[in-house]
Amino acid sequence: MRKSTSLLPVTLMFLALAAVAFFSNQYPIYAEDDHGDYRFTSTNLNIGAGAIAGVINLSDILFDVDYFSFQAQRGVEYTFVLDEITVVDANISIINSLSRGNSSSPEQELTVTGGQKTVTWVARTTDTYYVEVSGTINSFDGSFYLGSYTLSGFEDTRFLDRHSDESNGATQISSGNVYQGAISPWSNQPNLTNTVDGGDDYDFFSFQAQRGVKYTVEVDLGTSEGVEIAIQTAFAGVEKTSDGIGNTLSWISPRNSTYYIAVSGTTRVRDSMGTYAIKLNAETALLDQHSGTVAGATVISFGNAHQGSISPADDQDYFSFPALRGVKYMLDVSLGSADGVALTVIDASGTSLASNGGVGTSLEWLAPANGTYLAVISASPQVPNVIGTYSLNLSSDNTLQDHHGDFPGAASVLSFGNAHPGAISPETDRDYFSFLAERGVNYSLALELITATGAVISIEDSAGDTLSSTNGLGTGLGWTAASTGTFYVVVSYSPQATEGIGSYALTVSANTSLEDRHLDTASTGTPLSFGTVYQGAISPKSDLDFFTFPAKRGVEYLLDLTYGSASA
Repeated sequence: MRKSTSLLPVTLMFLALAAVAFFSNQYPIYAEDDHGDYRFTSTNLNIGAGAIAGVINLSDILFDVDYFSFQAQRGVEYTFVLDEITVVDANISIINSLSRGNSSSPEQELTVTGGQKTVTWVARTTDTYYVEVSGTINSFDGSFYLGSYTLSGFEDTRFLDRHSDESNGATQISSGNVYQGAISPWSNQPNLTNTVDGGDDYDFFSFQAQRGVKYTVEVDLGTSEGVEIAIQTAFAGVEKTSDGIGNTLSWISPRNSTYYIAVSGTTRVRDSMGTYAIKLNAETALLDQHSGTVAGATVISFGNAHQGSISPADDQDYFSFPALRGVKYMLDVSLGSADGVALTVIDASGTSLASNGGVGTSLEWLAPANGTYLAVISASPQVPNVIGTYSLNLSSDNTLQDHHGDFPGAASVLSFGNAHPGAISPETDRDYFSFLAERGVNYSLALELITATGAVISIEDSAGDTLSSTNGLGTGLGWTAASTGTFYVVVSYSPQATEGIGSYALTVSANTSLEDRHLDTASTGTPLSFGTVYQGAISPKSDLDFFTFPAKRGVEYLLDLTYGSASA
C-alpha cells in the first residue's frame, strides 16, 4: 500500500496527555529511552550508513516517540525504511526543521509492505529535518503496541538541486557545452511557493548574449517527462518561453547583454521531476556586425563584398562611403539566408535620398554633392523571412563624375577645336566652360552625346544673362559675339531627353573670317591707301566698319566693294 502522508507529529498529542499525567501524580519507572522524544534531543541519522535499532516502549505519557535528525539537501530524494521487528503498526513521518514549525513536511509518500513501512520524500529546502517514529494504540483493548524496530535512510542525489532558483545565483554557461540538471522538487502546488516549505524548483543559467545572434536552447530529458524553457532578463521578465511544449527554444538576442535561461517543470506532463541535460547553441552567422547608427557606421570599400545579417528583425546595418557629385553608385546585395532586404541611401543628417522599398536586391543612386553618405540595410517588408545573412557590394560609375564647375567662377577654360568630355549628373548639374570671344566672330558649339540622349546648350555673359540656347533641341549651337569679352558655354539637363543623365563631349570652334577688323566710329576708322584691297566683314548685324582717307577738292574717288559671304 502506498499513500501520501501529512499527519501532525504525535508530539502534539503527547503534550496534551502530559498534563493529564502530571495531575494524576502517577510516575512509574520505565527502562531508559534509547532515542530522544523531541527534536532537540534527536539521534543523528547518517544517510546510507546502515540501520539504527530502536525500541518503542512505555513512557510517562502513553508510549515512546523516537526522533532522528538528518541534514537534507534541496532536491535530493530521501527514502526511509522502517522495519518492524517486534513492534506492530508503528508510525513513521518526516518532520520539518525547527525553523519551519512542528508540522509534517509536505509531499511524503508512504508505502506499506508486510512489516515494513517506507517513506519517500524530496527535500524542498536545505536544512536539518527529522524522522519521527512512534507507537500506536490497539483500538480493540486500548493497549499499546510496543517493541523493537530498525530505521534506515537512503538518498538519490540524481535530483540534487545544483542550480540556483534565482537569476542572481545563476550558473554561467557557454555555448556548445552540456550541463546536467534536475527538476526537483516539483509538486505543481503553487500554495507552497514563498512559504516555509519552499517553492518548486527553477534552474537558472546565465549567458552573455550578442545582438542578432540566434540562440537555441536544447534540453535532453533524462528521467523528467517534460520541462518548460524560458529566456529571461534580469529585471524585465520573460523574453520568450516554450510554455512546456517541446524540448527546444530558439530566440534572437535584441541586444548585447546578460540573459538567463530558466528551466522548470510543466503541468503539461504527468511528472516533471527528474533529470535533464541542457545545451546552448549560438548561430553566430547572424551576429550583428554593423552598427545601427550614423556615428558607428562601417566604412566600406568599393568592389569588395561586405558580409552582414539582418538580426533581429528591427536590425539596421549602417555603412559609410565617400561620394563625389554626379557619380553613380550601385548597391548590390547577394542574399544568404535572408529572403530579402531593404536598401536605403541617407545623408549624414539621416535624410533618406533613395530606397528600393524592399523590392529587389540592388539600388542605383547619383550623388548630389561631394560628401560622406550612408547605405542602410534593413528588413524588407515584402518578404516573410526577414532574418538572415547577406553580402553587400558597392561600385561606382565614374564616367558621370562632375568635372566642371556649376557657376562662372569655377568654369573650365575652353580651347577651340578640342573635345572636352563631361557629364550631366545629377539633374541639377550645370557644366560651365569659359572662353574669350572676339566681336563678330561666329562660334560653333557641337555636343557629342555619349550616354546622355540630350542636353541643353546655352551661351551666357558674365552677368549670367542667357544670350542663346538650344532649349534642349539638337546638339549644335551657332553664335556670333556682339562684343569682345569672356563668355560661357553652359551644358545642362534636358527635360526633353529620354536619358538626360549621361556623358558627352563638347567642341567649340571659331570662324575668324567674320572677325570685326575695323572699328565702328569715324574717329577710329581704318586709314585707306589708294589701290590697296582691304578685307572686312559685317558681323554682327549691328557692325559698322569705318575707313578714313585724305580727299582733295574736285577729285573723283571710286570705291569698289566685292561681296564675299555677305550679300547686298
